[in-house]
Amino acid sequence: MIFELSLRGTFIVDMTATQDLSDYETYTDESFVPVEFANGLVVSTNDPETTNIDILTSLKRLKFDLRDLNKKIKKSIDVNYESLIDEFENLEKLSSTVNEINPALSHLNSSYMRLQKEIVDPYSECVKLHLALKKIHQTSTLIRSSLYFIALITKIEMIDSSDHSLRADNYGNLELISEHLFKLKQYISGTPYPRTLKIVRDYELFQSSLVSHCVNIGSAYLKGLTPREYNDQGVLNVAKSLMYISPSTLYNRLQEVMTKLSSRSINLISRNFNNVNALENVFRQVSMDAKMLTSMQNVLESNKWIEDDESSASNMWNQIQKFLDLNAPLCTIFWRDIATGIEPRLKTIIQKGGPIARNLKDSKESIKQTVKNSVSDSLGKTDDGDSMELTIMLNSVRSLD
Repeated sequence: MIFELSLRGTFIVDMTATQDLSDYETYTDESFVPVEFANGLVVSTNDPETTNIDILTSLKRLKFDLRDLNKKIKKSIDVNYESLIDEFENLEKLSSTVNEINPALSHLNSSYMRLQKEIVDPYSECVKLHLALKKIHQTSTLIRSSLYFIALITKIEMIDSSDHSLRADNYGNLELISEHLFKLKQYISGTPYPRTLKIVRDYELFQSSLVSHCVNIGSAYLKGLTPREYNDQGVLNVAKSLMYISPSTLYNRLQEVMTKLSSRSINLISRNFNNVNALENVFRQVSMDAKMLTSMQNVLESNKWIEDDESSASNMWNQIQKFLDLNAPLCTIFWRDIATGIEPRLKTIIQKGGPIARNLKDSKESIKQTVKNSVSDSLGKTDDGDSMELTIMLNSVRSLD
C-alpha cells in the first residue's frame, strides 16, 4: 500500500511488505461514512431488548483499533526511515523552488489582470455596445422605411381610384397611381424589413386589389383602341401604367391590337372585292389603322422603359419588340400580314372567273393606285417612291395581271 502526502512533494511509504491491514478495510473503503459506522458499532455491541445503551464497549474497540494502527504506523516509519528522510529533503528543495517561482507567477497574474482590465473588459464592453448600435441602426432603418411607406400610400390615397378619375386627362391618374404602386412594390420586395411591420402586411391585400383594378382599366383601353379614339398621350399613359404594374399585360394587349387590326382589315378588303368602287374607302380605313400603329410605335420609342437590371432595352418599344420577337416596325408587320391574308383570297376569285374577276382585272390599275396611295399615306410619304411595304402589297394583287 502507498501513502501519499502531497503538499509541495510526495511521501512514498511502503507498508505492504510487513503490515496486514485486512482488519481495517472498512476504514479504507472510499464509501466509509463515520456516522453510519458509529451507529452500526453501537447497535452491534448492544442488546436491542434492553433499554440501557453500552457505549464503553464501542469506545474500547475503537481505542484498540487506534492503538493498533499507531503501532503499525510507527513500525512502518521505522522500516522506511531513510526513505522518509529523503522525501523530506526533496520536499524542502521543492518548497524552495516554488518560493522562487512565486514572484514570477505573481507578476504573470498581475500582467493578466492588467490585460483583463485594459483589453478584455473594454473589448467585451465594445461588443455589447456594437450589438446595441446594430439594433439601434435596424430600428432607425425600419422607422425610415415606414416613413417612406407611409409617404407612398399617402400619395396613392390622395388619387381618386374611381374608374372615371383614372380615365380622366388621357389616363394621367392611372399612370401616376401605377408608378406609385410600382415604387411601393419595389420598396416592399427590396429589403426584408418592411414586412415586419403590420401596417405593411395589412396594406399588401389592398395594394393587390388596386393593382388588379388598374390593370383592368388599362387592358380595356387597349382592347377597344381604334384610330378614331387614338390619342398619343392616352396610349403613352396606359402603356406606362401597364409597364409599371403588369408588363405581361402590355405585351399581350399590344399583340392583340396588331392581330385584331390586321384581321379586321383583311376581312374588310376581302368582303369588298366584289365592289371595286368601295375599295378606295376601305383602303383609306386600313391606312388609318396602319398610321395608328406607326404613331403608337413612335410614342413607345420616345419613352424609356422602367429602370430594371433584367432589361437592357433603352426604350419601351425596344423592350416590347424584344419580348414579342418582332423583326420589323409595326406598320411593316401590319401590311405584311394584310398582304399574306388577301393574296390567296384574291387569287381564288380570279381563278374562278366570272363578272367579279373581270371587273377586278379591268380595274387593276385603279386598285394598284389605291393600294399605293394607302400604303404611302400610312408611311407619311407623298412621293411614289418604292418601299418594302408597298412592294409587299403590290405583290399581293399581282394575280390581277
